[in-house]
Order: sequence, then structure tokens, then C-alpha cells
Amino acid sequence: MNQLISSAVGEKLAALMTEDYLARASRGSRKAYDGVLRRVPDVPPEARDELPKKQGKVPARATKPRNPGKEIKR
Repeated sequence: MNQLISSAVGEKLAALMTEDYLARASRGSRKAYDGVLRRVPDVPPEARDELPKKQGKVPARATKPRNPGKEIKR
């Protein structure tokens, strides 16, 4: 019974937090957002922030294993 009550309270809390988040988001404006971005200096990233060079082809999306839970026979 406690698990059911805890789950219901958690779901209600998540719904209320989402409602609050959406209300706050509706107060924002694209003009203010663009204004903040204009103040950011246009400089190259620091060495530690650069992305690694691409080494070969990167898969478009993750794939599932062909035989989940089974050993590969050799």
C-alpha cells in the first residue's frame, strides 16, 4: 500500500513541477534570448573544450545486439 501511495505522490509532484516549468518558460522571449547570446564573445574554444577529430564513420544510431542474452557460437 505504501508503494502505491508513494508512486501516486511522486507522479503528482512531477506533474506540478512540469506545470511550473512550463509557466516559467512561457514568460521568456526570443528577443531577450537573442540579446543574451549577442553578448557572448565570438572566440574559438579552449583546447580542452574542442571536439575530437572524426576517426571513421560514426553510426547514425545505436543498434540492438542481434542475439540478446545468447552467447556467440564460434
